[in-house]
Amino acid sequence: GLSLADKIKLFRKAPLIVGAHGAGFGILPFAEPGRKVIEILPVHTPFTHHRVNIPNLSRIMGHEHHHYLSLPTKAYDDDSWELNLDHFLKFFDGSFRDFLTLNQT
Repeated sequence: GLSLADKIKLFRKAPLIVGAHGAGFGILPFAEPGRKVIEILPVHTPFTHHRVNIPNLSRIMGHEHHHYLSLPTKAYDDDSWELNLDHFLKFFDGSFRDFLTLNQT
């Protein structure tokens, strides 16, 4: 429900950007260089060749890109899927907790 201007303000200074693979990452060019980006990808779909676009965009914009490959807890016919949140949080806490602690304002 945020306006584009409000989304840009959030992305501009966010030290860490996390999201599922998709068009939402199209706003990455508005984030200041040097952000950490975590892209969550399901491993149940065979079309992996298109998954280089967002990492390339991240790197072009000067961000540090990370993938989290997720075996979905449930996949649907419309190509949507459910993330096992417990597994993701273990990955996140193990990889990024120190970074977030250092970047708290």
